[in-house]
Amino acid sequence: MGDDVALFGKSNNDVEEEKEKVSTAPTYIGAIKLGTANSNITAGDKLIGTRSLVRRIFKSTAYEKSTKVPDIIVGSTALEYDGLGELIYIVNKGVVKTKDAYYLVEYLFDHAEKFNNTDSKNLKIFVATPSIAAENQKEELEKLLKDFVSEVKIISEPLGSLIYHNWVTGVCADIGHGTTDFTLIHQKLAVKDEMGDVVADTIPNGGRDIDFAIQQNIKRKYGVDVPLEECMRIKEDYCGPYYEYVVLGKELPELTEDIITEEGTAECIIIDKDIISSVDVIIDHIARKIVELIGKSPFAVRKNMYKAILLNGGISSIRGLDITVRKHIAGYANLDLDAVNVVLSQDPLHSSLLGAKKAAEIVFR
Repeated sequence: MGDDVALFGKSNNDVEEEKEKVSTAPTYIGAIKLGTANSNITAGDKLIGTRSLVRRIFKSTAYEKSTKVPDIIVGSTALEYDGLGELIYIVNKGVVKTKDAYYLVEYLFDHAEKFNNTDSKNLKIFVATPSIAAENQKEELEKLLKDFVSEVKIISEPLGSLIYHNWVTGVCADIGHGTTDFTLIHQKLAVKDEMGDVVADTIPNGGRDIDFAIQQNIKRKYGVDVPLEECMRIKEDYCGPYYEYVVLGKELPELTEDIITEEGTAECIIIDKDIISSVDVIIDHIARKIVELIGKSPFAVRKNMYKAILLNGGISSIRGLDITVRKHIAGYANLDLDAVNVVLSQDPLHSSLLGAKKAAEIVFR
């Protein structure tokens, strides 16, 4: 067959040229995080992200404005994306709904190719998922993502956070929207399970429980029903800056707030200690699980584990959370307070994603 003969509409020369282009195309290293309220992806050195949970946002929080990872979909603009309703809560109690996740992942990669000129077929990624998904849905998620990328590996979100912080020994509690995920690792004596070198677990308690607690406290005090989205805003605007007052026993400044009720009318309430303390609803669960996981590790390493506890996730940006968790852990483990050290994440919203990318760079390069 001569070089001028077409093969499926293309000459042999054209086919060889295309093969050469494929072989010389740049390979990108990246990561993707699949979460309940937010999912993000890295493509090459650029970060993009999307909210899979539609909520009423009139202005971003100060933290969101300072972050380097922009939202593709925020507030009312989210409504312009067709089919977004199918993408709400792609993760339910730690389990990824792969059908919904497929459409979100497809959207993320299409966006990366359109705006970052990144060919996803040349992308090798690590995926940060809730701990249960990392264990039980590994093959399913790998199969889903191989439709988009050349290579993929699955790790838990808290493991990604530990990698981002360069911790080789410690426990990470990643407090998400619907669940809290845990990973325990040790440099010399890792506790083995199905993931090979870590202990991972998930509890069905997260930031959403704080929203429910705020909702119930307002209902009890003022007799009005407030949408969860409004309670989420109160949590972000007030619990973060003022929870530290409650933890340290300082007197709270008198705070008043006009809130929007289910009926759409404004109601003036006082943000008091009961509302700010709604954060406490998840503290006990997190502290108990950390003590339980450390208790499963060999006795010789437990002392080191209690000295290296990392809190990650959006809720971990709340000041005073580390103090409270530390006190609870010391109480349940029957330890002096000095024997326990709890650290808040340097980048609570994105460290699991950035740690997954760091792992990808180590493994794939």
